[in-house]
Amino acid sequence: MNFKVIHSCFKKPFITLFLCFLIIPLGISAQNAHYNVKDFGATGQKEHLQTKSIQAAIDAAAANGGGTVYIPAGDYLSGTIHLRSNINLYLENGATIWGSRQESDYQMIPYNTIYDKIPVLIYASNVKNVSIKGKGRVHGQARRELREFKVPRNLDRYLDGDEISNAVEAGVEMKRYVKIPPYVTLVLFSESEQITLEDVTFEESNFWTVHLYRSKTIMIRGIQVYSDMVSGVNADGIGIDSSRDVIITDVRIKSGDDGIVLKTSYDRRGSLPVENVLVSNCIISSSSAGMKIGTESFADFRNIHFQNCIIDDSNRGLNIVIRDGALVENVTFTNITVNTERKDWFWWGNGEAIWLVVTKRNAGSRVGQIRDVAFENIRAVGQGTSRIQGYVSNTDRRDALPLENIRLRNVSFYMNPEGKIDKRATHLLQIREVTGLTIEDVVMDWNPEVVELEWSGAMHIAEASDVRLHRIRGRQGIVRSALPVFHLHNVTDALIEDVEGLSGAGLLLYFSGTETKNVQMERINRLGRAQRAFRVDAEIRRGEVR
Repeated sequence: MNFKVIHSCFKKPFITLFLCFLIIPLGISAQNAHYNVKDFGATGQKEHLQTKSIQAAIDAAAANGGGTVYIPAGDYLSGTIHLRSNINLYLENGATIWGSRQESDYQMIPYNTIYDKIPVLIYASNVKNVSIKGKGRVHGQARRELREFKVPRNLDRYLDGDEISNAVEAGVEMKRYVKIPPYVTLVLFSESEQITLEDVTFEESNFWTVHLYRSKTIMIRGIQVYSDMVSGVNADGIGIDSSRDVIITDVRIKSGDDGIVLKTSYDRRGSLPVENVLVSNCIISSSSAGMKIGTESFADFRNIHFQNCIIDDSNRGLNIVIRDGALVENVTFTNITVNTERKDWFWWGNGEAIWLVVTKRNAGSRVGQIRDVAFENIRAVGQGTSRIQGYVSNTDRRDALPLENIRLRNVSFYMNPEGKIDKRATHLLQIREVTGLTIEDVVMDWNPEVVELEWSGAMHIAEASDVRLHRIRGRQGIVRSALPVFHLHNVTDALIEDVEGLSGAGLLLYFSGTETKNVQMERINRLGRAQRAFRVDAEIRRGEVR
């Protein structure tokens, strides 16, 4: 592959980026030489540990300038395998590399994060022009046990712990699967470049599945990642960590943790940003978040684009969660279908379609920022309240730091009932601490056949400025209840036009808060489906809402 093409694409505007993708050729510019692992003593029989044979083939190819290390159909039990520069590890259809269950078969790989060393099955560090390809698979043989979950103390209920605290208060038995050692990452590329992963299936990792760390110029195409949705603890599908110039396309993930997650982990040498990432044409199911930026956020994120994807059967859908002080900017979610469902077992999330939150990991953490994020052409079905929220201090609102320039355009939300004992959904969409908010051509509806008593309004916006609402339709969760469809609290400098109630809507717009000012309305409830167009609290000065 000509990786210079990838790098140049990311220097162009986003519209051009997809066109660049179309001209990227398949594969690595690999050497012609082939090295069959069976020529180096591999048996293809699972009962034999074959680490040395696979490694011998890799080392022989590297000594001759590179080539394809060929793994024919069969079963290959292995510990840690080190890839070298200019190596294409090719797994034939019917070939499986099985991760050993013996901890002594793995090397502890140095890792300058909170983990000093971690065991890895397939590892590469400081290499160039390397790939893992073929129709074969890599299987981690992960094992887990179901145990009682100890509820952590001092939860931040509002942002972090509602799914735990609500379940406990409702009497739900809190249990969780835990991993049985060794805690092996299936694939780790560290400080490497010109990396290709193509077509291979990765299954049942006991930790992160595919992890790209401090690397660049990466193509991930057509791979499949599977881990148990109920018990797959910390088995993230694809992790892009402190890396840049990445394309992920045509990937299928069913993960026992986050599906595709971008993070900037703590590094003792200084954390690096994530930049220039395109995710397209992927199908993801997850017991946690389908697509996620964070929570590890010790360096910035910029130029991140998710497009033409399906998220199905996930605890959360589209996520940005910043805890460690990073700046996130220029992120787009385009042409995505989201179907979320809160899981019975313990995992972060309540079936929220969208979750953008800035908080602090601990008292000493810096406050991060999210700006210039767009959601366009999104179809979302969920069970929990979607949230878009800047930083809010627990003690003093003067320390609040709003999100900036958040846009939703051509988005439909539909809320389904949970049908579980620990009810958690209130509003359909809750927005707080935002400067520069545009919501245009958005529909917010609820399942009319089964309702929950906790259901409230379609959208609640608080502590926001420079707000533009255009062509918005919706109703409250319970038909003809006294609750407003759209509630705006302490909103300044707002233009609201073409807002309509769906059938059964009661009060359409409600304005409250002493800081609400300079709000202009046009063409409100023009078709008359809502029982009442708007109401303004007496605490708002006359003429500020007009």
